Amino acid sequence: MSLQIFATGHPSPFGPLPEGPTLMISPAGLRLVLSLVQPTPEEVEAIRRGRLWVGLTQPAAPGAAALLVWRFRSRRPGIDSLTFDTPFHMGANPSDRRHLPPRAPHQYRILTIHLQDEHGICRNGGRVTTLSPDFCGCLEAVVDAQVRAAGRPGWNYDRAIDEALIRWPTLAAALEGTFISEFAGVPDPNGPAGTNSGWLI
Repeated sequence: MSLQIFATGHPSPFGPLPEGPTLMISPAGLRLVLSLVQPTPEEVEAIRRGRLWVGLTQPAAPGAAALLVWRFRSRRPGIDSLTFDTPFHMGANPSDRRHLPPRAPHQYRILTIHLQDEHGICRNGGRVTTLSPDFCGCLEAVVDAQVRAAGRPGWNYDRAIDEALIRWPTLAAALEGTFISEFAGVPDPNGPAGTNSGWLI
């Protein structure tokens, strides 16, 4: 396994990516890379320290593509939330990488978030947080059905993603289409209401 190094102001291991979010689901875990054009201090702060709401859409049929929807809510009053959606299907991965790391039913799953600019340069907006066992169970059920669908004759990744984007053509539609959602992180009993734990990277 190759070592990936992330350092603010230095090239990201991913290189330049299309503007917006890139979701990676694999045996390495869950990773969200946000590539923004000249990210502002307010955007960096929201991604790094804001409350992160995550929602999962209900696939049109078992094995169909789905969307994860992300909303970073700044803790500063008057600052707009940053909202993204990421269509996904495990069939995008090679057949030997169509699974997530093992997880016991009671365990949370780690989510790693990276921020980089349009040139692929790491910005100081990374964080590590977690998704709850209930949320992970729903996500894993969707992923398992996708793996089975991808193994059937005639299955096509581009068609699967296109069908998802037709079903949820806008962010508003994606938000309405979520069937489970939560604020990421383990609730912090010592913090203000709604405060969740996490680590900055």
